[in-house]
Amino acid sequence: MKRRALALVTSLALLALTSGPTLAGTYVVDQSQTNIGTSIGGTSPIFAQTFTAGIYGQLESVDLHMDGRSTVAVSLQGVTGNPPAPDGTILGEKVLGVNNPGDAWVRFNFSTYPIVTPGQMYAIFIYPTGSLSALWGSVADLYPGGQALEFRDGGWAPISVRLPGVLSDWAFATNVDPIPVPTPPGRLAATPVPTRAPAPPATPTPTATPTPTPTPSATLAPTIVPSASPTATAVSTSSAAPVGSGANPGSGGVSGPGSGGSSGSTDPTLPIVGAALAVLLAGAGGFWFLFMRPGTPAG
Repeated sequence: MKRRALALVTSLALLALTSGPTLAGTYVVDQSQTNIGTSIGGTSPIFAQTFTAGIYGQLESVDLHMDGRSTVAVSLQGVTGNPPAPDGTILGEKVLGVNNPGDAWVRFNFSTYPIVTPGQMYAIFIYPTGSLSALWGSVADLYPGGQALEFRDGGWAPISVRLPGVLSDWAFATNVDPIPVPTPPGRLAATPVPTRAPAPPATPTPTATPTPTPTPSATLAPTIVPSASPTATAVSTSSAAPVGSGANPGSGGVSGPGSGGSSGSTDPTLPIVGAALAVLLAGAGGFWFLFMRPGTPAG
């Protein structure tokens, strides 16, 4: 009997914790703030809770402590701005009808599991569409990784700013299925190309230097140097003076009563012959000078 009562209590506790289908999976609670010292509600309020992921894996579900009768849309979004607030990009979502006369934990199981990365901040967007809805949380700031936000007058603001000392963080928990952090594909190391030893420089083959063929130089004809012209032998061009004719051969001088002999006369051809010889001798390379006194009879 006791066993049956214990099983019933356990079933009721699980039902209160997980409104909606129970997630079948292996998960761990990553981020949470479980203090429920106060609550805030309203007509179709829009709330949010920021948190910083600590485990890499799939976010399977989010738990919130709440009460009321309404349809609640819960989504995981990124953050933007200062202070960080939901950026409007839905990464995972669950819409669930909540009917809790009293406050209790409600689990919102996402239909698709977004990946959360350690150190990255995210926002749990909470939108109840009923008039009787309230969220519970802590008065003190017990969670340093984020804060409770409220959308009012067209913008997001921390609730602790509008209502200081009333509420700092919503009561929440994130359930993550850890998965191995993917290792970025390593780059293939380049196979080093073996360095070939430099080949010794080829020894140049000596090229036979052609022996220049001597160019025959023109053989100079021996210059015949004329030997010294033989000394001209003086040729006497004088001839014996003719004896003047007369009736009687007379002696030289003044003839007597008889016919005297003719005196010797100068031959005019001798100077001409001498000049011709000089010209001939000069043309032969020698110079002959023959001085003849014109009019001088040859002796």
